[in-house]
Amino acid sequence: MLNDDSATETPPDPQTRRSGATCPETGTDPHSRMQNFLLFTIYQVLNEFEDGIALIDEQNRVRWVNASMRRLFDLNEADVAGMPAGVFTHRFINPLVEDAEKVIATAGTRELHLRKPNGEECWLEYSSRPMQIYPVRNNRLEIYRKITRWKLTERCLVESEKRYRTLFEKGNDAILVFELSPESVPTRFVEANEVACRRLGYSRDELLPVRRSILSPRRGSARSLPS
Repeated sequence: MLNDDSATETPPDPQTRRSGATCPETGTDPHSRMQNFLLFTIYQVLNEFEDGIALIDEQNRVRWVNASMRRLFDLNEADVAGMPAGVFTHRFINPLVEDAEKVIATAGTRELHLRKPNGEECWLEYSSRPMQIYPVRNNRLEIYRKITRWKLTERCLVESEKRYRTLFEKGNDAILVFELSPESVPTRFVEANEVACRRLGYSRDELLPVRRSILSPRRGSARSLPS
């Protein structure tokens, strides 16, 4: 099996491919032609992804970045090709990460909150995985998945929860929330605001385990909870 160092040239632009161009061939060696064709195909597939992708070679250098990656970080491929991966991250990625010390890392991924010089806000989920297919075996994919829409939705849900909690706790009405059985019959309480607890004479911890059907207002502090 040939080493893939001979096939490091930048793949043709996708527009060239759509115009009917074929994979460039170097020499007459069928293995080299196959290697170039496979590399060309891999690049073209990755170039169609909406997520940013950087291909890191065995020497831990940037081998190639796809079109989405170039747009996300305003990159010129000629400037980053061959650059050590650590230098690439330090120079082009880290400066855009807002609150770098608050990066969320879970199960091999990291959530990055980016703010570009033009003020545009962007959330990405970063992950890294090895490539085990010829001719980029032992290379690594650095994936920057776009999750801005999900993060904005999450933010809206959090804000909605805060508004609900304020209305729930600060209102003048007693509010009790209970579960429904499969037959749509009210069962135990799952939430109660301070007004409801005060009017019924129970603390929240006392009230929640009680079934709605056996609840009655407490008339004296010495009275025990219904069983």
